[in-house]
Amino acid sequence: LGPNFIAKLPAKRGTIYDRNLRPLAISLPSYEVFADPQMSGDPQGAAVLLAQFGLGDLKALCAKLTKDSRFVWLDRRLGLEASLDLKQELKDHKLNAVYLEPAGERNRPLADLAVNVLGRVSIDDEPQGGIEQSYDNDLRGKHGLRRFFRDALGAQRPCVEASVSTPVCGQSIVLTIDADLQEVAEHELDRAVEEHKAKGGCVIVVDPRTGDVLAIASNPRDADFPVTHVYEPGSAFKLCTIATALDLGKV
Repeated sequence: LGPNFIAKLPAKRGTIYDRNLRPLAISLPSYEVFADPQMSGDPQGAAVLLAQFGLGDLKALCAKLTKDSRFVWLDRRLGLEASLDLKQELKDHKLNAVYLEPAGERNRPLADLAVNVLGRVSIDDEPQGGIEQSYDNDLRGKHGLRRFFRDALGAQRPCVEASVSTPVCGQSIVLTIDADLQEVAEHELDRAVEEHKAKGGCVIVVDPRTGDVLAIASNPRDADFPVTHVYEPGSAFKLCTIATALDLGKV
């Protein structure tokens, strides 16, 4: 065996909070589950065990574990508790062809609230829009490294590994968004769009004393046009001009 393959150890992604430190997006511990079919001495037994953990039906698992390949995915995000139980079962049954690797699962405790602001993170940990993408360098943290080994046939052996460097967790971010106001804004906007049979709409709530954006709601929910589209207020904006003139004592 030779230590000639380096791979990433994923860092825990930072948490996104609202102004009252309520978590809007958080990373939970989970595991990726994969197998090396060429190492499976008992694919039927492994399939029965994996099916008990909800990783697929027996027939599909058997097909994966007998595939002419050195790598197959079984589950990209298995919860921590189930992963620990599965690890123990694999050890007890001496099933060496199935491996578990740590991975973070992005979770939004308040469901899709403010998803247009937050954006999303793909199964491959790639940010897709919103704060997740704009502040990805801060949220992502720094990946660690691990060393894999290859056998005489050049096959990767993830069961034998050595840590090279530990990952550094990403930074957390506190937004000016107020989760309660965001929920109200989204609810009222959806009601107004339905009532008037509109194609969509947006609501931006701002604290006039500080300029803090307290809520940004959009319908459709994933749309980001509240911050990307130009809005021309027209005559309504004359109030600002008059108020400025009065404030400066010019009129």
